[in-house]
Amino acid sequence: SSCFLRGCRQPIMVDSIDQGMVAAVPELKSEADTLAWKREYHIRKREAEWKKKQDELLTQKQTAWEVQRLEKQNRLAAAREQARRKRMEERVQKKHQQVDREYRDKCREVQIDQRMEAWEKSQNAAILSKVVDAKEDDAKRKARLEVAKEERNQDMRNECAERAERAREEAKKNQMREEKILQKEAERHQREQERVAQIKADEAALRAERVKAFNKKHVRCVLVSSTSSQPGCTNITADKQKELDARREACCAERAKNRNAAVVEYVQKLKDERKEPFRGPTEKAILSGERSIFA
Repeated sequence: SSCFLRGCRQPIMVDSIDQGMVAAVPELKSEADTLAWKREYHIRKREAEWKKKQDELLTQKQTAWEVQRLEKQNRLAAAREQARRKRMEERVQKKHQQVDREYRDKCREVQIDQRMEAWEKSQNAAILSKVVDAKEDDAKRKARLEVAKEERNQDMRNECAERAERAREEAKKNQMREEKILQKEAERHQREQERVAQIKADEAALRAERVKAFNKKHVRCVLVSSTSSQPGCTNITADKQKELDARREACCAERAKNRNAAVVEYVQKLKDERKEPFRGPTEKAILSGERSIFA
């Protein structure tokens, strides 16, 4: 190690201090100079020893620092190696897991395909059986519909025949009824005419008897005219009697005409009903073509 003396620019060795100091002992002229030289000598010696100790301590510290640095490097290298090994192990483990997962996925896909194939076969068999059953049911349903349709058509034909027969019978009955009504009307009309003629004859005879009785016996009438110069009953002249008879005949003829019109209307209605035997809405719809007879 080296040291710098006070006021000296050249480094000197500590071991060579005594030799240099002894060899370069200045000429001491007094005791004070000797004391000063000795003082300087001990100061330099202590500084050299202190410097030597500091250099040793520094060397020890540097050695410890180097050891710590090397230990740190070793630890870092060991940690890096451990981390590398760990990463490698993780990669290997992940690779093993991936391979295991791919193998399991492949096995799962194979099982899924097998199950799907079995399910498709079972479903195809079930669908085929359902199709066969549906076809059989459809054929049975069509057969039942054909039978029901034929029965319905036969019933409709029978009903139409029955309605036609009933219509013919009703037409015959209506014709007979119309003939009887006309006959009765003619008879009633004849009886009315005879009764009117009889009434007229009776009224004429009654009037003649009254006139004759009046002529025989004069009786004051309560209906005597206040302006008449001769007391007695109100006289009915021949013209007045003819006018009353004409009015009476006109009223009877009007009533007979009204009765005849009602009878003619009723007879015409019966004729129309006989011409149209199918009067119901269903029969009219079938005859007009709006509804099918097989519907």
